[in-house]
Amino acid sequence: VKLWCWGSGASDTADIYLTKDASSPDWEPLDSITCPGGGAQTIVQAFDVPKGTNQSIRVNFRFNGSPSTCSSGSYDDHDDLIFTVKENPSVTPPPTPAPTQPPTPVPTPVPTPMP
Repeated sequence: VKLWCWGSGASDTADIYLTKDASSPDWEPLDSITCPGGGAQTIVQAFDVPKGTNQSIRVNFRFNGSPSTCSSGSYDDHDDLIFTVKENPSVTPPPTPAPTQPPTPVPTPVPTPMP
């Protein structure tokens, strides 16, 4: 995320959220990152993409205050990025449980020849 942080950046924080359904968001917090310095900055947050077709990332950038999906300070702003996740057909599915061994065969008695 590219940001403009005022002064030293110590009072500016990016709250990062993820939802797996952009049409009915249930925002899960990923992290809150304080600006590493003043001026133009880039912050990075890695995350695993859960199952869900139309997902969204939200960054709420705030001056002071508490973590929020949509804070209302005079210098605050938030933006969403909605994206589609498709299943990769070339990915190998997880292994199935180990097969069970067939039962041990019971030996068949060999008839003894008659004299």
